[in-house]
Amino acid sequence: DDAQAKYNIDADRIYLWGFSAGAHLAHALGLNNTDYFAAYGVSAGGLTQYACSDDGSFSPSCAALLGGVARKIPVDIHLGDADPLYTIYGAGNDPARFESYGWVLNQDLYYTLFSGGHAYTIPQLGDIWHNLCPHAVIP
Repeated sequence: DDAQAKYNIDADRIYLWGFSAGAHLAHALGLNNTDYFAAYGVSAGGLTQYACSDDGSFSPSCAALLGGVARKIPVDIHLGDADPLYTIYGAGNDPARFESYGWVLNQDLYYTLFSGGHAYTIPQLGDIWHNLCPHAVIP
């Protein structure tokens, strides 16, 4: 809001990206503010690490969160195949969670499983931007 007050920002094209804990938070912020963010991306993050729960360990449930969004906000997920979030904590299930609530792969859901661990690269940021830039809150 401070940046919007000072600069000429297109309010329909505000994007969010997060890495690791910032990615966990980006899931929560993006999905709870679909009227504010045009789209969001996560690198090395998982839905069930902060945004929602499948097992009732905290609220909301992933079903309630994903099923209750005002619009299917575009999301880009990058995850390493050696990342503990993928190998142990189930973040690899996140694309299927989104798809089961109406997101469509390569339309408003982008998923890249890459060879590597808990990391991101500059080229990955370019891929995320390429996927999300065309989306706006109100096209």
